[in-house]
Amino acid sequence: MTHNEPALQGVARPQAQERKARGGARDTKKSKRYLLTPLQVRYRAVNELKEKHPIRRLCKAMDLTANSYYLFLAGKNRKREARRNRLSVLISSRFRESNKTYGPVRIHKDLKAESVRCSRGYMPS
Repeated sequence: MTHNEPALQGVARPQAQERKARGGARDTKKSKRYLLTPLQVRYRAVNELKEKHPIRRLCKAMDLTANSYYLFLAGKNRKREARRNRLSVLISSRFRESNKTYGPVRIHKDLKAESVRCSRGYMPS
């Protein structure tokens, strides 16, 4: 029996009933996917939507600080972003060179031996 059959018309599904009980809110875990996008994409999204919504609210929704957004507009985050990009390339190349066998600990150790500054927390797991 499918949900389109007449016997089930007008009967609310359990998920819909739960959502209705929560005031129509949906599962917030599913919306986190957008927050995993790169910072530049989120900054551009705030920039595009700033005419329709307050910047502080947009920044909060995108998991950004308003200060970081204004620094982005001024171009002051570019130095940090360039360093992150270089570090990301180094990490990726080390991983590929090791035939994808090195983990974060060994990659960090290799980079440290070459005097490349980075924290263990920055290493992908």
